[in-house]
Amino acid sequence: MAGTSYTPKNTNRLKSIPLGSGNVYMIAYDSTHTTMPSDEDFETDANMIGRTKGGATFNYAQEFYTTQSDDGVAKKRRLINETASFGWGIMTWIPATVAQLLRTATATTETIGSGGEAQTVAVVEGGGIANQTEKKYWLHFVGGDDIDGKITLTGLGENVEALEAAFNNDNETILSANFEFDPYDSAGHLYKLKMANQTTPAASSAGTE
Repeated sequence: MAGTSYTPKNTNRLKSIPLGSGNVYMIAYDSTHTTMPSDEDFETDANMIGRTKGGATFNYAQEFYTTQSDDGVAKKRRLINETASFGWGIMTWIPATVAQLLRTATATTETIGSGGEAQTVAVVEGGGIANQTEKKYWLHFVGGDDIDGKITLTGLGENVEALEAAFNNDNETILSANFEFDPYDSAGHLYKLKMANQTTPAASSAGTE
């Protein structure tokens, strides 16, 4: 589903088509991960949040202040605000996934029953504004394919989406996440997008026959 290398089989940029969904990996932002991890550090099964369903969407929004003279001759525009976010659907999830997405949620296990009937169950408890804990993660999306090359998008932030889990007979239960990115370096960068370096189209055959 996702590309495995930034070196594509197709080197013609005019025939390069970004296509398909991808996988999302997360690493907690803590004292051992204060700078952006490498692709190799991210891309392990242990860091994959879950299988993606319904694709993924990156958004970057700009807000400008514009001023103009009464006669329309002088005009100036300045960028005054920006936001970057990444949203996707999580198809394979467990209670610990919920705890990664919500500030007030915690994941534990508990034993129910006794003796030979004892069972260990996964538990998530949430709610209570006083229980909130900031949960920042490095988020790393891997898409693309091996024809046009791997595509990655990486940023730092936390989920700001409300949780809705619909349980139906004829549909899977998807968790929707939307991460709002925060600046991750002294330059104020919000995201890092990497793709194959397809800089020129293949030589045209026109006029050679």
